[in-house]
Amino acid sequence: MPKIFLFIGLIVFLAAPKISCGEGVLRILNWSSGYIDIDQDIDPEKPIPERSSTLRSFMKQFNCRILYEEYDSQEEMLKKIFRLKNDYDIVITTTDMVEAFLEADKLAEIPQSRVPNKKYVDPAYGSILSDPGGVYFVPYLVGTTGIAYRSDMFDIAATGWADFFYPPDSLKAPVGAMDTIYSLCSAMQFLGIDIRTRNENEMQRAADLFYRLKLKNQLKIIPGDTQMIKDHLSSGKLAMCMAYSGSTLNAMKNDPRIRYVIPREGSELFIDCMTLMKDAPNRKLGEAFINHVLIPENHASIAVHLHYMVPNTAALEIVMQRYPEEYHNPAVYNSPDTLNRLVIYEGVDKETLNRLWYKIKQ
Repeated sequence: MPKIFLFIGLIVFLAAPKISCGEGVLRILNWSSGYIDIDQDIDPEKPIPERSSTLRSFMKQFNCRILYEEYDSQEEMLKKIFRLKNDYDIVITTTDMVEAFLEADKLAEIPQSRVPNKKYVDPAYGSILSDPGGVYFVPYLVGTTGIAYRSDMFDIAATGWADFFYPPDSLKAPVGAMDTIYSLCSAMQFLGIDIRTRNENEMQRAADLFYRLKLKNQLKIIPGDTQMIKDHLSSGKLAMCMAYSGSTLNAMKNDPRIRYVIPREGSELFIDCMTLMKDAPNRKLGEAFINHVLIPENHASIAVHLHYMVPNTAALEIVMQRYPEEYHNPAVYNSPDTLNRLVIYEGVDKETLNRLWYKIKQ
């Protein structure tokens, strides 16, 4: 569980940095399935910036517009940025992608003087990330990768990766692996292999688990978003799938048959981050946006809405006080025992894993 620092007294929101944006435009690229606090009661045909209280309040305060785009996979995100060369101010992505951005010299520094609310970022995350102090990125949300499954399709509750990689032959629907090389990391954890191994034979053993499922017609490659879980698990197209904690918990609201478990063999702890692009068309507005998200009320609202951990000490106090059921949900805020089984998927042999995963998908 993130280290908690008591937040004493009333929360005083810092004034946002003064910038001359006029009728400026902020360009945001974020994960798909509405990875922001979207109000489900607002017409879904309206643009996302009009349906999110955080985005609406930002546009009102800074008299600007927001062009908001989404991506389904890291491959699509990289295509938008590197191949199509789309210009974004803010990109929300995973820590491993931040490494790629830094190598390509795509990120701007995020100065404390212009983003004063960085003081709320939980230092516990700074100690485990490759960018202590958030010079180039600021934590957005924290979650886990686990197993989502239909409880009515199994005789007993799932407890780990063994249930995924060795499903019963009688199962009437396949299992779903997320379309990412990190699915192989989950297989390595199941096998007790260090995810940072450079031994190709060990990585091949992980790949063989997926080939086994393919040969038995028990494997489907899927994206990992909320809509996929709703469409595939609820409909019975899948019996079980790799899934993100928040996506599963959101799907569970409408389908009580869906369950979520963090595998006993270990799994992923992921930290999604806000980054400011070096070639941002409106860098100052981007800085102001990061500061706006870090306002404790806003950050808590986003985290509770999406059912993820909030890496913000003041926002965490709000979650504890106003949403105790959220804070005490072990699928959201993990126990120390669970955290000890979680690994951040960094430092892996991407070249080999990409090659192995490409063959699995064929």
